[in-house]
Amino acid sequence: MSGKRDSVSIMPSLARVVWDPCFTKYDFGPSHPMAPIRLDLTARLCEALGVFDNPGVEVVGAEPASDEVLATVHTPEYIAAVRAASDNPAVADERFGLGTDDDPAFPGIHEASARVVTGTLESCRAVWQGETEHGVNFCGGLHHAMPASASGFWG
Repeated sequence: MSGKRDSVSIMPSLARVVWDPCFTKYDFGPSHPMAPIRLDLTARLCEALGVFDNPGVEVVGAEPASDEVLATVHTPEYIAAVRAASDNPAVADERFGLGTDDDPAFPGIHEASARVVTGTLESCRAVWQGETEHGVNFCGGLHHAMPASASGFWG
């Protein structure tokens, strides 16, 4: 794709919203402030108010980002540690900030996190290429990770 658009045949959306119920799988547990219920309630409010049904709004999901994309920010060792904690939370490596009160490990943490990355990345790309005027990923903003470690509220 050249990045150029035929403005006569394709009208950009006013807003592209990243949402799919699978985003609620990002779950640090019921006592953590980033509980997935906040996402579910936000989506239900949008649905109840007709936001998602507005003709200028496009709702899209997101596939998990590849390790290559994640490696543009994170080290391969950190990506591997998140993947290992995702497969078995009991092996979460605190050297990488995983398995702490701030960043508890849970089954599927790698895939859930990688979906959020794709949602934000694709929203930015869509705005940049003129496919939409605005991008919204209310599922994002989940962590303050460094290139080689997780970092939560107190890290």
